[in-house]
Amino acid sequence: MILITGLLKKRSPLTAGTRWKKLPRSNLGNSKVILRGLSSKLMSNSGINIYGRKTARFRCARSKVRYYAMPLLTNYLKVPAVVCSLFKVSYRTSLVACLQYITGSYCYSPAFHGMRVGSVVTWLNRWSFIKHNTYYNFNLGSIIQLGKLPRFSVISNVALLRDYKPRYAKSAGTYCFIDEILDEVGVYIIKLPSGARRVLSKETLVRVGRNSNISQKYSIIGKAGYNINRGRKQITRGVAMNPVDHPNGGRTKTNKPEKSIWGWIAKRGS
Repeated sequence: MILITGLLKKRSPLTAGTRWKKLPRSNLGNSKVILRGLSSKLMSNSGINIYGRKTARFRCARSKVRYYAMPLLTNYLKVPAVVCSLFKVSYRTSLVACLQYITGSYCYSPAFHGMRVGSVVTWLNRWSFIKHNTYYNFNLGSIIQLGKLPRFSVISNVALLRDYKPRYAKSAGTYCFIDEILDEVGVYIIKLPSGARRVLSKETLVRVGRNSNISQKYSIIGKAGYNINRGRKQITRGVAMNPVDHPNGGRTKTNKPEKSIWGWIAKRGS
């Protein structure tokens, strides 16, 4: 079953703004599973921020009509699970997978490139690592500690030890890889999608594989209304404002550093 192909589907130019609109071609079917208790319907004037709290920021009636709860990496059951369905939600660039554990429980999880309906996702701990005794039995989407992976392994949804919530490589098509291993001090150096490097402990929880929907970066929205319907409002530049509205407003371009709306210096190295 083909999920997201490399081709982009060009929409019919119904309006001038959608003349160049292109979106990834998807073939997910209608196997979307809505689980009671794991998804909640939101009001038209509310939304969910990055911390999971409901806010009144999104004013569009079609933005984030339903929120799908995904647990922390430590809250997933430590038993194998099977992918039941794959679908796309409005507020996430990557796909969402519905997992069913061998115990009968269900859970939502981020989907990964190459994952299919029927794929197996496991929690790889120390004992399963010793039992398999190989690096090549890691299924896509499996949760594992960073210290059990070899160098140059492709990982995503990297969490931090203080909250075990994914912080790095969460959007569509992004991934990290292990750049260097320092066994003498017990740390791993990973390279982020931006090119930056981070030093993490070998006990850090990560997920094996690359995020799904790799063609998302080639999409062209065509007009601003497409993002507004998804709950993303436009942002006015600070230099286009008056001095009473923004520190950058009311002047021409000089050698002064750019500042945020609170007056903090926004450029690195200034």
